[in-house]
Amino acid sequence: MITILIGSIILAAAFSQVGLIVRNINLNSIQQSLMSGLFFARAEAIQNGAQVVICASNSIKSNSVSCTTTNNDWSTGWIVFIDKNNNGTLDPAFDRSSGAATRSSTDDEMLLMRHLESSVTISWEKNNTILFLRDGTVPSANTGQFKLCDINNNSIAKGINISLSGRVRATDSVSCP
Repeated sequence: MITILIGSIILAAAFSQVGLIVRNINLNSIQQSLMSGLFFARAEAIQNGAQVVICASNSIKSNSVSCTTTNNDWSTGWIVFIDKNNNGTLDPAFDRSSGAATRSSTDDEMLLMRHLESSVTISWEKNNTILFLRDGTVPSANTGQFKLCDINNNSIAKGINISLSGRVRATDSVSCP
């Protein structure tokens, strides 16, 4: 009987640790995915000699994909696009008057979409967009830190820092509210 009791205590401890490991792996995966999106945006800015924006998505599930304008929550995903007219927003290739799809030299070119459904919150300490200039740098308003937090356990947290040079760096030195 004592053996069964000790065995069940050990199993309970093991299962709680497995859950913690799975949540940590999930958070690492999302951190790497966002970093890949940021690396990609910077590389495209340099390669194309153009302004490239990465922004928090409103909802990639909807018919119209756009950057969110309401907050700094990146938890639903992100969009990377070449901002040909330098206005910081994704302008679709769509003629509103005729309802027909069009292409012109001023239409923005969407490069990447990433949709997330997870138990992780992603917040950016600035606004909802990050602009990479043609040389790969970012304006000072776009430097800062992402916080990635497990919604079930605030002690599981990761971060991503972006510097003026456009350098993207992972960090574990973040705390979640």
